[in-house]
Amino acid sequence: ILIRNARDVDPYLLRNFLSQHAKIRHFRMCGDYIDSDVALKPLKDASGLVHLEFEYVRFCYINSLVQLLQDKTHLKVLRLRNVQFIANYGNPDLHFSYVRFFCSFSSPGSDDCRILSRCIGKLNKLEELILDGCAIRYFDVEYLFSGMASLRSLEICNPSEETMVAIARYCPCLQRLKISDCSEISLAGVVRVLRSCPVSDLTLTRSFHRWYGCRRELYQASDTLKNLWIRTY
Repeated sequence: ILIRNARDVDPYLLRNFLSQHAKIRHFRMCGDYIDSDVALKPLKDASGLVHLEFEYVRFCYINSLVQLLQDKTHLKVLRLRNVQFIANYGNPDLHFSYVRFFCSFSSPGSDDCRILSRCIGKLNKLEELILDGCAIRYFDVEYLFSGMASLRSLEICNPSEETMVAIARYCPCLQRLKISDCSEISLAGVVRVLRSCPVSDLTLTRSFHRWYGCRRELYQASDTLKNLWIRTY
């Protein structure tokens, strides 16, 4: 199921529709959608999901997303792009119309990221993971990556050196790596991953100009690297 331009989708109609399709295997929602806590509840029972993607989707609180991810033992693809939550949300009984017009949203904070670490880390069959719009350095990377031996594609933002160590240690099948905002990592951190994982495609975006002078070292660190993109934007 693919839902684009989701902003004006009636949450109750969508909830009723999803409740009649418990055997969903692929679900993707794109658009500035706010009423996720109401509309997406039936996905909690969609235990056969293998592909789940949210882009510019907003939840009232972190537990709403956590509940959707629980017991997804067959999930192979998880893409979370610019998923947001209400800042300092304290009243789960607010009607979604109030939330739409009067509450401000933000990317996951450090506490939210730690909660997501434990939840996503249990998805042991993941082959592709995208966490775009939230700083991976706030995640507990030991919990997040320790069970991801099958991971082949990874997109993350603002990693730390600890993040790179965890990827190198726990992701032996990683072939594609995209990193946005490389300000907190060193050349040695990237080289560590290239020497430990069979990465063939590496993208470094929103990086400093210093990375342009590192192309030779990056290629020398890996026998599998074929495509290298370095961008300052």
